[in-house]
Amino acid sequence: PPPSRRPPLQGVPHHGAPTKRHGGYASVPRMRVVRLPLRTADAEGILAAYQGVCTAPGGPQDVARDGLLFVHKEGRYESGAVGTPLVLQWKDAGCSKYPIDTAADGSPLPYQVVTLEYRMDSTVSTSDAPPVVLGVMPQQWVQAMGPKLLRPGRLLKFSVREGGIMFAPDGRPAGAALAYEGCGNQRRGRADAFNKILFQQLARTNPIKLEHLLQSLSGLGGARAGGNEVAGMEDG
Repeated sequence: PPPSRRPPLQGVPHHGAPTKRHGGYASVPRMRVVRLPLRTADAEGILAAYQGVCTAPGGPQDVARDGLLFVHKEGRYESGAVGTPLVLQWKDAGCSKYPIDTAADGSPLPYQVVTLEYRMDSTVSTSDAPPVVLGVMPQQWVQAMGPKLLRPGRLLKFSVREGGIMFAPDGRPAGAALAYEGCGNQRRGRADAFNKILFQQLARTNPIKLEHLLQSLSGLGGARAGGNEVAGMEDG
């Protein structure tokens, strides 16, 4: 079916399966995939998704909510590593337990942390197509790391310090105030997308609030506001 007819999926704990471990058996949680409700992204639909109980149809219990997922119903989608701006997640403290990135214990990080990809020209960039370059690594540091530890495509972790994300006069991103924090998790396979980095930066400095979403609807035509996007509850 087209994307507009495929509600977001959510894993819900189902039941334990016996698994042999160290000569005995341990119960391993299993997940059951269920569909979450979809709503048209007008004022009524957004408020219902934001305030309503996030219960999966046919599910045994409420599921954890982690923001709203906006999906354009008339767009084309392809599977792959690069995301699409036609699918966007928005969240705040009212609909997500973790509106900003947190540490492993759930506490907010003192600085925003981003994962970027190292490139052959010593720049670091996002996973977008084309990639957004946010910094250039010093040559002395590149030589000290060496080609075995530092090769094109390697994921590196940075914190965004005072100065945040910088933009050129024409509005294009021109860099960020980055501090190197170490190698990233290579198993994740790709760097962060720029829209995620920017959203997290705004969440810390100038958050996009629910009333901003509702006010933006007044600038849309009736057909667009009522038919082209769907708001779903994103899983935790």
